Amino acid sequence: EEGLEYATRATEIDDEHANAHYWRGVLMGRIGEERGILQSLFMVPDIMRAVERTLELDPEHGGAHLLASQVYRKAPGWPLSIGNRAKALEHALEAVRLNPDATNRMLNLAEAYLNDRQRDKAIETLQRVLEMPLTPADEVTSQQDKERAAELLAELTR
Repeated sequence: EEGLEYATRATEIDDEHANAHYWRGVLMGRIGEERGILQSLFMVPDIMRAVERTLELDPEHGGAHLLASQVYRKAPGWPLSIGNRAKALEHALEAVRLNPDATNRMLNLAEAYLNDRQRDKAIETLQRVLEMPLTPADEVTSQQDKERAAELLAELTR
């Protein structure tokens, strides 16, 4: 929550700074995950405004596409919220296109495929995550991505 305060102040100081808007959206999303989806549905429009502003300033911002994919995948669909399998997959593919060497992008793509009921593509993508080297400068999280990919793959191939 303190980080969100800083990110919000950063957007107020410089509304043209894409990463300030991006981090504001990410931090709202993390807070929402901690509270639980149903208790934080009111945050979804603000998160998506942060994503939209980030992409308006930097259409090639892979992190914003990743965040958009996660929101569309995790939020309930209409009439409760904006959940949308097709949009989740679209943004996941774009995030991977922009940074194909990041395990978090590839893992999210696999989860988007699963959410879109494309089991074979999900399995193929999870195998790619396991074959990828650790993401430079993010080795700890990348290792966690690989562990999650292995868990999902084991569930799908039982």
